[in-house]
Amino acid sequence: MKHQNDKIEAGEIVVQNRFIKWLENFWYHYKWHTIVVVFFLFTGTVCFVQCATSGNASDLTIAYAGGYTFGVEDDYNRVVEVLSLVAPEDPKGEGRLTLAMNTFSVYTDEEIRKNCIDEDGNLSTYAYTNSKKVSLDHLQTFSTSVKTGTNAIWLVSEYVYRDCELYLEKVARPLSDLYGEELPASAYDGYAIRLSQTELYQKYDALKILPADTLVLLPSSFWLSDSADEKVYANYERLFRNIVEYQG
Repeated sequence: MKHQNDKIEAGEIVVQNRFIKWLENFWYHYKWHTIVVVFFLFTGTVCFVQCATSGNASDLTIAYAGGYTFGVEDDYNRVVEVLSLVAPEDPKGEGRLTLAMNTFSVYTDEEIRKNCIDEDGNLSTYAYTNSKKVSLDHLQTFSTSVKTGTNAIWLVSEYVYRDCELYLEKVARPLSDLYGEELPASAYDGYAIRLSQTELYQKYDALKILPADTLVLLPSSFWLSDSADEKVYANYERLFRNIVEYQG
């Protein structure tokens, strides 16, 4: 017979929580799908913050739209640091003009599908649908920045340049305006420069995180709202030429 003061042996405590069981099951089946979607949503937030803040704090603002995601702040800073090396001199004699970059992760359908293959080699329709939406949202935001003249130099993938119906060549400055009939060896066509074929890209590894198909374009001055001033636009033209003509 047990007395009142006898110790009761501890038994195993089992928490029956349907939500925890559902969460464990969901994570088991959709772990990689969730990681991909969260990754794209996170980078979308990063892009929004950069667009909201960087342009106001810098003298020059450029844009990147293509198949690379700046998920690590150090990567972004390194690219900006290299591009800042060829920024024009500040007219006030305070060193070089400051530079910031707005980034938009825009992927081809093939690239999105490749990123959304699960561990079993199957396409996750859930991850694909959400990733596609985020990429299209980024493209739309970049398109708006093009129409409003927010960014005065564009770094874009061939997909964004050729296949997204943005018609960037219609609002880009013809290279012949700057170089006459003899275009630079790095020219992609009459409007765009292949960044990977510039000496600046080849010298600095920081730029090599950008895909080899990255193109550089300078918008026509009349198209730019915040750089319509001749002196301001001249700084963008100088930056563009410094990127193209850099000799290390």
